[in-house]
Amino acid sequence: MNSFKIITIFFLMASLQLKSQFLSGDNTQILVKGILVDENSGEPISAEIELRSKDGKKVKTQSNSITGKFEQLLPSGESYTVIVNSKEIIRKEFEFTTETADAFKEQETKWTAVKPRTGVKIFSEDIFQSGSSELSTKGIDKLKQLQMLLRFNRSLFVSIAIGGDDNLKSDRIDRIRREIDKWTREKSRIENVGKSENSVKEVNVIVNKIEEFLGK
Repeated sequence: MNSFKIITIFFLMASLQLKSQFLSGDNTQILVKGILVDENSGEPISAEIELRSKDGKKVKTQSNSITGKFEQLLPSGESYTVIVNSKEIIRKEFEFTTETADAFKEQETKWTAVKPRTGVKIFSEDIFQSGSSELSTKGIDKLKQLQMLLRFNRSLFVSIAIGGDDNLKSDRIDRIRREIDKWTREKSRIENVGKSENSVKEVNVIVNKIEEFLGK
């Protein structure tokens, strides 16, 4: 086989591969156009945003200090762990997936983080099984998130207020205390677990104080 035929076959195979990638969506790009704001006030936040793909690749971007907006080009149909962090906010980690598409498109998203101030709610969630003091699957995940939040923000002290059904409050307080007792490094910074008189949500995590906020 002469060199001309070899080169021709090579380019034909490369062309077929690129066509296959295009048809399968592997080559499709999504322009993620987002905004990052404070969860309580709605004010724009400037922060470093890191997206970690399932295969270990990292993409970093920054939200605008005035508008909170950011843009990032990403592959279609990919899942990421997003880490949002700065000196002014509580580090936040969550999952994000780009839309599946056959052609280039824009995807708008709004993300929130919390600027820690005394009395501010970090989150307010229903985390128990219906009519029970047992944690739901979502509740277990939320408490793990709280544990990791305290681990990465070591100067943050919080309280937990239990709302919802009055007849279940005491049992639910005991259940959360038992869960927190398993934590070795973080439980000392949960200063109180008690009843909430004015919240329909079952669990409210509130900032008590920040000795020297590190943001990391």
